[in-house]
Amino acid sequence: MPEAIMIDMRKRIVEAAIAVAAQSGFTQATTREIAREADCSEGIIYHYFMSKHELFLEVIKENAEDFLGQLKMEVNEGRTAKDRLERIIDFHFHYFTGKIHIFQILFGKSGDAMVPFPYVLKTIILPYQRYIEHIITQGIHSEEFHQVNANIIASSLLGMMQFNIIKLHFGVKDSTVDEIKDTVKYLLFRSLIKVKP
Repeated sequence: MPEAIMIDMRKRIVEAAIAVAAQSGFTQATTREIAREADCSEGIIYHYFMSKHELFLEVIKENAEDFLGQLKMEVNEGRTAKDRLERIIDFHFHYFTGKIHIFQILFGKSGDAMVPFPYVLKTIILPYQRYIEHIITQGIHSEEFHQVNANIIASSLLGMMQFNIIKLHFGVKDSTVDEIKDTVKYLLFRSLIKVKP
């Protein structure tokens, strides 16, 4: 089988796994459903992946790479550290309230999502947190921000954003997305921005 066809089939299987798992959670998703969505046989899935668990880990990895790649492209447009952090917040809420994505798979509404949390932490959360921390550190060095613990601020920002995404995902709509974003920005920049004399 030509390499281009093999790469395309592998990609189709991963995308099918995302679509199926987003509907029913990864634990409930079957290789039969994934094969039907990918328009291939179950045997083909096992040609590329040793198990459904291995396929799930690949789904996490590819989605993490896609998310961080898109995020960095958006954030690189910012001129100041504050602007870049605002872009992170805007992008985060746009991405996680939009199309099918890794969050929907990890936290399926069925409540039975099989989450290998150490892998998720290493693959998605820590690289994202380190990226935010790097921007905060740049803001400190340029004297745009106070001297703060960038690691704690980055972790806190992720927590504020993702807790609100979880609420929205499960139908708790006590605030609009714009209200949440504005409040997160207010709390973040109140602690970071140096007030000019």
